[in-house]
Amino acid sequence: MEAFYSTGLLFFVWPMVALTLLIDYIWVALCFGIALRAVNVQEWWATFKSRFFALFVTSFGADALLAGLMLAALAVAQLNTQWAVWLEHPFESTGGSLTALGCILTVVLCGLLKWILYRNIVFKRLKGVESRQIQKLSLLLAILTTPWTFLLPTTTVGVWLGEMMIAVGGLAGNVSLESIGSTISVH
Repeated sequence: MEAFYSTGLLFFVWPMVALTLLIDYIWVALCFGIALRAVNVQEWWATFKSRFFALFVTSFGADALLAGLMLAALAVAQLNTQWAVWLEHPFESTGGSLTALGCILTVVLCGLLKWILYRNIVFKRLKGVESRQIQKLSLLLAILTTPWTFLLPTTTVGVWLGEMMIAVGGLAGNVSLESIGSTISVH
């Protein structure tokens, strides 16, 4: 199996962090809208407008915390060669399996943290929504916004993100070195 511990770091390096923010913003908005409708919140648009920013900041902050934990694991692996081997080769030895399961557990714990923060902070004083609806809404959003993409193989995500950056660059027009060179006249 291919290493996946550093996949989350790809989402938080420049210039990918800008695209990560945009994608996360859209994803959280979509999930929040769907969750509000699924839980049958009556004033769903007012709730969306009043709680979306807090929800987005909480979600993105938890994802950034997870990326920081993965970066810390990578830093520790630089000091311990055996752990570096375990990180690079998950499920190939007992140590590799434990390290990979630890990474998976960290992602799941990030989802649990989001659920707690959503329930106890973001939706705590939500008017016009029953306690049971808040529980369901928090759980559904925690499941949907848990950064499951951190578990994908790093090379797969790297290729996907690279293609997205090329597509975004294509929206700006042809800015390759050849096009820049043709606009500069050399005498």
